[in-house]
Amino acid sequence: MCLVQTEKLAMLLTRHFVFVHMPKTGGTFLNEVIREHAPADWDLQQLESHTPAAQVPASHANLPMFGFVRNPFDWYVSWYFYHHEKYVLGEVAPGHQFSKASQNSELPFCEMLQRLMTIYLQDGKGFYTQMLEEKFGANLALVNVLRTETLRSDALAWLEQLPIAVPKSMVHALEKNPGVNKSQRGHYSQYYDDQTRSLILSKENDVIRRFGYIFEAKCE
Repeated sequence: MCLVQTEKLAMLLTRHFVFVHMPKTGGTFLNEVIREHAPADWDLQQLESHTPAAQVPASHANLPMFGFVRNPFDWYVSWYFYHHEKYVLGEVAPGHQFSKASQNSELPFCEMLQRLMTIYLQDGKGFYTQMLEEKFGANLALVNVLRTETLRSDALAWLEQLPIAVPKSMVHALEKNPGVNKSQRGHYSQYYDDQTRSLILSKENDVIRRFGYIFEAKCE
């Protein structure tokens, strides 16, 4: 297990709770807020970002854990554009899932998505559902799962129901600080065609139904 000191994308351990980071669900924003405003007596520690809930150290394994889920339709678009930008900068390895699915960032979104599902489909589950289960456990059972779409209010409400005092500075940061790591792109609905929309509805159906997500078309 790798303890880190400065990594922005990290699992956070405290005396009171554990934050499990799922990529592209607003975790970088929340990570920064907690790291910057956590009181010293929370005994904040960080593990590298890919650590799943099942691998939380025994010292923290019985603490409440939380993480975030995002509308799969939006998540895939965010994941694509984030890695495309990183690939252009030379920050994505050739063996990364994005590199394989996009043929080294050459395929447009819909073609990449179809290829991604072909390569990484497992037991009928889409790539996103597999990542969620890897992070949060089978059926997402190890973590209190909140929604990215209401991250600020959900995170604050979840922290405030714990037997701890949430610093006023943390409350203010959750309410007012700008988001981070936002890709330059339009509303997710404009990137799908009928085939890829049906693909996500099929392969990410459990997540969509469980969290009440829909495909919301937005007129530009």
